[in-house]
Amino acid sequence: TRLEFISFIEQNAQEFAADLLIREGAYCEEGYDFVSACDFYEAAVRAHKTDTKIAYFAYNNFGFSLNFLRRFDEAEKYFRQAILICSERYNAWKNLGVSLEWQGQYEEAAGSYLKAVQLRPFELRSQMHLKRILDRHPSLRKIPCFSA
Repeated sequence: TRLEFISFIEQNAQEFAADLLIREGAYCEEGYDFVSACDFYEAAVRAHKTDTKIAYFAYNNFGFSLNFLRRFDEAEKYFRQAILICSERYNAWKNLGVSLEWQGQYEEAAGSYLKAVQLRPFELRSQMHLKRILDRHPSLRKIPCFSA
């Protein structure tokens, strides 16, 4: 009925809005407009209430755009929140690694890259980041989890 439909919209409006905001942010990313992307993703973070998939992408994508703007310390918080929401998705781990590496936290960055590789073994960017950081910081290879 009409009233049930209205009730459904009222209950889900924030999730619909958050999903639309994420899509607009992604559109801005495609045009390398990361300032605008941040605005959309920040609004998506505020808008979401219950959908964990939407929340994950809002936080991860916001952090990704912040990384492009070289705001690595801010980005780190959003990746950590995305990981709290869903620790089984590799992308936030990889992006967290980038943020940490730029902040000079090499061991923790390598650990994030390793986790991304473990979650999605055939994803080449995570592998590339891990190999690069281990090549740049050979002392990390002395840590047992990175020695293989």
